[in-house]
Amino acid sequence: ICRYRKNPIVLHGLYFSFVAHFLLLSHFKSLSYVCWGNAPTSPRKNLSSKLFFLAQRHIYRGFKRIVCLVTADKDDFEQVCGITSTTALIYQTDVLDFDDPSSLQFPDSARRKVLLGNSACCTDSYQKLLPVLKKIAATASITCMLSYPEDDPEGLKKEVVEKYTSVFGEAFTPWTQQLDFKNYADRLKQHDIYVCNEARQRGLCAIYVMLMYGKKVYLTGKNLVWIQENKFIVHDVKQLETEAAETFLALPSLEERQHNHDRILDLLSPAALAKEWDHFYSLLA
Repeated sequence: ICRYRKNPIVLHGLYFSFVAHFLLLSHFKSLSYVCWGNAPTSPRKNLSSKLFFLAQRHIYRGFKRIVCLVTADKDDFEQVCGITSTTALIYQTDVLDFDDPSSLQFPDSARRKVLLGNSACCTDSYQKLLPVLKKIAATASITCMLSYPEDDPEGLKKEVVEKYTSVFGEAFTPWTQQLDFKNYADRLKQHDIYVCNEARQRGLCAIYVMLMYGKKVYLTGKNLVWIQENKFIVHDVKQLETEAAETFLALPSLEERQHNHDRILDLLSPAALAKEWDHFYSLLA
């Protein structure tokens, strides 16, 4: 570790203990951080929340630079913590390795395949969706992404499975197996519509894959803002409250699919990503 003490270090991840943060910040001369969706929020009124926020803000202010994957998280660091050394950058993914333009042609299917994302951390958002999804029970199948975390100490995954099974029966599938990226992308591709009802930044990789494959996408919160900001054609989850089942299950036109596919190729191109990250690395010198 001492060998790299004076080198710029970029730390990736969601959660690290305060002890780990303090040790790293005190050891390395230049430490930056890539935030994967756990941007700070304003503290609640109770004392413990305020103390936690102050400790969190102190740690964040110790980083030389902070990278966020969406603009809304960058704004939170600036507005909530007063940190201006933040950058919104798209993280390198393997999405384009699985580009398949033929996927833009939807196969004929009597039953639409709907995928709910992003993980077992989103069980609350799945529960909120169920009342509005009941209207498509006769004409669609539902897959719920529940592969991680694997454990279920509070029985939240079990509750989702039980409630969705009671409505969709054999047309409901809990996705509980973790897959390597190629098989993960292939399984995503098997669905027609993707719905992520999570307000925080989550599941960008799944969103990018589904847009590249020309799927219909419903988002909310920070994901919706980010994707619309980048000129993709997507839908707001709030529409589902009043949208007719036929409208929800209608697939994008070929022109819309092609538009989203081409935007992904532009947004995630190696040249575009390299240019952005080269600039970021220049700030660390």
